[in-house]
Amino acid sequence: MKHFRLIATICFAIFALMANAQEDFVLEDIPADGPVRSTFGSSLIIDNETVVVDSKGTFLMNIQHRFGVFSSDVGELYGLYAPANIRLGFKYSLLDNLAIGFGMAKTYSVLDFNVKYAFLRQTESGSMPISVAYFGKMGIELGATPRYDVNGTDRLSYFHQIIIARKFGNKFSAQVSPSISHFNAIDKSMENDHIAIAFAGRYKVSATTSIIVNYDQPITQHQLNNPNPNIGFGVELTTSSHAFQIYIANYYDITHQYNNMFNMNNPLGAYTDTNGGEHKGGQFLLGFNITRLWNW
Repeated sequence: MKHFRLIATICFAIFALMANAQEDFVLEDIPADGPVRSTFGSSLIIDNETVVVDSKGTFLMNIQHRFGVFSSDVGELYGLYAPANIRLGFKYSLLDNLAIGFGMAKTYSVLDFNVKYAFLRQTESGSMPISVAYFGKMGIELGATPRYDVNGTDRLSYFHQIIIARKFGNKFSAQVSPSISHFNAIDKSMENDHIAIAFAGRYKVSATTSIIVNYDQPITQHQLNNPNPNIGFGVELTTSSHAFQIYIANYYDITHQYNNMFNMNNPLGAYTDTNGGEHKGGQFLLGFNITRLWNW
């Protein structure tokens, strides 16, 4: 509970300041009491979900791809020829504020089912200063050799996240997202539940091009194998029905709970943990996301 109180205090303090700060930008020209449009260019920002839920009847397909880590090995061409990870996902918006979906990731052969519900939306008038959404995911390892398989439920994992976002004029948007990941089966030196907090931002440099960043800070402390922060930064290109993101990041997995629980790659370089274990660090890779929308 201490973790939850800390996260709640941080989130609401940050966005209270955001909501009351003097804005230097002009919001889009939309009806005075209407919701602010295009807080982000896509439902994804690198590895994290954004607060965006597409309008009712929208079908979404996304492809998430991670190449191997950058290497001096010419044969791997800086990771481009190294073993890669990929996820193919689909979503459908049942309502203007509710979408459901599923996806398949290569690593651990994870099949996931997910839901996103937007229950608050920032308004142009300022009567609602922030947007808030819930995102939940359940994953199941379908591979022949899962990490644990004493019984069938050992293959299950879960991810829950509250996404709090604000758009500052036409150029800059930011969000903060506390989350909890749960694995039914985990190494005895680790907790089944892992709490983290994610920060993400987008700055538009033109009508279709933006700079994007993403950072996940682990909070839960485990006996061993404490995960490291996830960090990514890149460029996003958008149209009315497409989004393309290319980025550099320090994490290889694609399923949210796996990155938050198992990323041992310290972005600052190699390190020794509290138990004397040596870990590689400072390894980065190239990745991209492609999102395509259809509306019926």
